Amino acid sequence: MFFGHPTAFFQPFIDTATGRIAGVEALGRLRQDDGSHTSVGPLFADPGTPTLDLLHLDRTLRDDALRRFASAPDDWFLSLNLSPRWISQLERGAELPSLAQLERSGIAPSRIVYEITEAAGDLPSLTQAVARYRELGIRIAIDDFGSGYSQLDRVLDLQPDILKLDMRLF
Repeated sequence: MFFGHPTAFFQPFIDTATGRIAGVEALGRLRQDDGSHTSVGPLFADPGTPTLDLLHLDRTLRDDALRRFASAPDDWFLSLNLSPRWISQLERGAELPSLAQLERSGIAPSRIVYEITEAAGDLPSLTQAVARYRELGIRIAIDDFGSGYSQLDRVLDLQPDILKLDMRLF
């Protein structure tokens, strides 16, 4: 499968008004035998990486992030990447594995932000999933808005709470 042990790293979000940490984003890393870490990003970007391997890696990283975030201060939020590809593979109305993971963690849904990571995937299924997330109080972000392809239609359809702008726009 992959070389290394999947582990979540946390990147802080700083509240500019207070200078304090408001939350963290979970980033996937693989811990190597020598103690170094490599990003999982290239694995998800490589079309040759088997989908089932990516799905397993994604869920393993999310479980690790949720488990470790459970001890974070109560006023922090956790931002987790969510690929529309996974939602598109589910049957309409099926249980969302991301919600089952969250329920098992015991973390309040209001402390979670799901970042939609790319424009791929079935928009009607994604819109339905986003509505289910919102019913529970989960916030939605669109990640890297403006990178490579237009996501304006997606913004209008999903009405995210947060738009994370691609730095190349600046």
